[in-house]
Amino acid sequence: MKEAIKIKLLILMGILGVMLLGCEPEEKEEAQVVAVKNELAQTERTRDSLEASMTATLDEINRRIGMVKSQKGFLVYNYNSGDVKNENKKEQILNNIALMNELIYDNETRIEKLRAELKKTGSGNKELRKRIERYKEENSTIAAEVSELKTRLDEERAKNDKLAVENERLNIENSNQVVMYDNLHTQFTKAEQDAYVAYVAKGSRRELKKENVIEKKNILTFAAPDEINAQAPKENFEKIDTRMTLTIPMDSKKAKLVTTHDENSYKWCDEIDGTKCLCIVDPQVFWEKSKYLVVETK
Repeated sequence: MKEAIKIKLLILMGILGVMLLGCEPEEKEEAQVVAVKNELAQTERTRDSLEASMTATLDEINRRIGMVKSQKGFLVYNYNSGDVKNENKKEQILNNIALMNELIYDNETRIEKLRAELKKTGSGNKELRKRIERYKEENSTIAAEVSELKTRLDEERAKNDKLAVENERLNIENSNQVVMYDNLHTQFTKAEQDAYVAYVAKGSRRELKKENVIEKKNILTFAAPDEINAQAPKENFEKIDTRMTLTIPMDSKKAKLVTTHDENSYKWCDEIDGTKCLCIVDPQVFWEKSKYLVVETK
């Protein structure tokens, strides 16, 4: 810029010299002085205008730095308050960081442009130089702080993602264990119920034979007793719980057991109407030999 001004002044002085060849020496000197003063005034105005523009740009940079600082403080507060664990808040913080980085980059670009212009003009405005260097330092500092915050956020996100995967694994494992427990419980319950299930069939000999509940094993001896049919279908029997069923009404005045049970584990009782009732006094012993009870009534 200084070299350009010098060249302009030399050219101007040359032109004035030619124009003033015919003038008197005093007039020539006066005209040269006026021309130089005008040129210097114009240069001064240009420099003032440029410095005013730079000052406005610096004010804008300062405003943007303030915005970034304010936003950074808000983000740090949200981070420390635990909002970072909220996925929506986390995304919002990342978006804000991206916007802040854009402002920081724009500030850096403007500052470098101002430094180049100031160097080109050769301005001796120390205040401008100081402001430019101060804002450059502030912008660099806050850029590093924002970068650190993003790094911490990324680390927190990676940690949360890892915890989410582990939590999902534990949930699946827990679900599998619940299913396994339910299956075992079902199996145990069924086994327990089966352990106390017995089958009862009662009726006349004809009815029992018709239902294929009994058969005569020794067909050569007419006097041979009837026995339970090993192939008798379970649907022809009444299913009972041996823990709950201790009396079995016969609805008949005469009854006898076809199946074999310990004699000391039961007794015959009479109902009010004279019909028989099988009273089981020791369920465990009674059902020890067989879980099937067949009674022939008359």
